[in-house]
Amino acid sequence: MKSNCAVNNIRSTIAAYLRHRSGISLIEMCRDIVGFAGDKTWIIADANLVVWPGMSDEAVEAMMAMIVAEEITPTVTTPFVYLYDGGMLDMPVAKRLKHYKTKRWIPLVFAGGAA
Repeated sequence: MKSNCAVNNIRSTIAAYLRHRSGISLIEMCRDIVGFAGDKTWIIADANLVVWPGMSDEAVEAMMAMIVAEEITPTVTTPFVYLYDGGMLDMPVAKRLKHYKTKRWIPLVFAGGAA
């Protein structure tokens, strides 16, 4: 069970990490931010999209809240960014945020602040 305190702590850590960075993959955040990695898969169920596995509940909740609050900016990227950072998902790749009939991976990178 995640606590609001844990979510707020990782949220502030993510904000500090992304403050002066852009083009950051979720692999980098799992590697560099304590408490970001875990056993949850971030999905966008109503669009049939997988964002990334191996995240903590708190990280997923914090990232979604930060996107809604426009504190961070997600951008669809090429799978090669993830390959370069050390991993990819073995599934079809989504080219944009929309509903798909079959499950797809949406590779995203993040920057601090809204565009």
